[in-house]
Amino acid sequence: MRIPSLDQTVRYDLEQLPPRQSSSTDTMDFALAAIHEALADGWEFPHGAVCTSTTEIVMQAGCSSSTAFCVAWVMVLAKLAGTLGEVSDPLKLAQLAHKAEVLHFGAPVGTMDHVTIALGGSCLRRGPGMWEVERLNPLLTEDGVWVL
Repeated sequence: MRIPSLDQTVRYDLEQLPPRQSSSTDTMDFALAAIHEALADGWEFPHGAVCTSTTEIVMQAGCSSSTAFCVAWVMVLAKLAGTLGEVSDPLKLAQLAHKAEVLHFGAPVGTMDHVTIALGGSCLRRGPGMWEVERLNPLLTEDGVWVL
């Protein structure tokens, strides 16, 4: 994932996109992967856009930051393509984000993080024979900070 706050800026011309990446790629670009997947699904982008993503979360910190990025980015792409209605269902949104972050690169990873983030404010727990959604009420510090 490339993040401008780490002194990295990436511009994509939809007419001349870089090729699809694979799991053997050193730096997996989830933004590019989501664009490829959206185009493969028939989404069209009639207008250009300039998008900036910044974060203070350390990459590969084990807190699903790349998944949160993918979920948000798929929503941005849906808005730009006029297909926001297609991702209004959180499970559909999770599925599309999972496709861009995981299946695109051939990684054998499940969808729990994608579903949890797309639902927002929740946690998935394995129940008898199925997944159960538990709504969370995170405790905040006096400064409004939630500690992971």
